[in-house]
Amino acid sequence: IEMMYACGLRLSELCSLKIKDIHLSEEYLRIVGKGDKERIVPFYPELRRQIEEYLKTVRPFWVSDLENDNVFVNQRGNVITSRGVQYILNNAVVNAGLDVHVHPHMLRHSFATHLLDNGADLRIVQELLGQIAAVQPVIDQLDSGLAQIEAYQAQLDAGAEQLSSASKQLDEAEEEIEEA
Repeated sequence: IEMMYACGLRLSELCSLKIKDIHLSEEYLRIVGKGDKERIVPFYPELRRQIEEYLKTVRPFWVSDLENDNVFVNQRGNVITSRGVQYILNNAVVNAGLDVHVHPHMLRHSFATHLLDNGADLRIVQELLGQIAAVQPVIDQLDSGLAQIEAYQAQLDAGAEQLSSASKQLDEAEEEIEEA
C-alpha cells in the first residue's frame, strides 16, 4: 500500500513489479507502465527501509527468488493479483477504523494531489505518473498553434508598418499640395 501511494503506481504496475526493477541504493523504481513505456520513480528512505524489510523477512517466507522474480507475492508464492491488493487495502481501511470505500487508484490520485498541493510542477507529476506521453500531443498542438499566432502577428506587424509608411507618404503628399 505504501509503495502505491509513495510512487503513484497503477495497480497493474504494482502487481507486475520485478525485483530487478527496484534500485534500493539509488532509491528509485524502474516502472514499465501502459504501452510498455518505461519511467523512473524515486522513493524516500523510509520506503526503502520497508522494502528491504519485506524482501528480507516476509517474501522469503512464501517464495524464493528462483521461483518467482515478482516483488509482491501471495501466501502461495504466486504473483499477487489485483484482487489480492484490494483485499489488503480493504483490511488496512477496516483496521484503521475507517468507514469508507477505498479503491487502489485513489492512492495514485492522492499521490498526485499531495505533490501538486505542495508546489510540484504539473509536468513533473505527469512524468512520475507516466502520463506525459498522453499530454505531449496536446502540448505540441498548443506550441504549434502559438507558433502560428506568432507568425500571424509578425505579418500583422509588417502590414501595420506598411500602412504607417503609406499613411506618412499620403500626409506628406497632402502637405505638398497645400503648399503649392
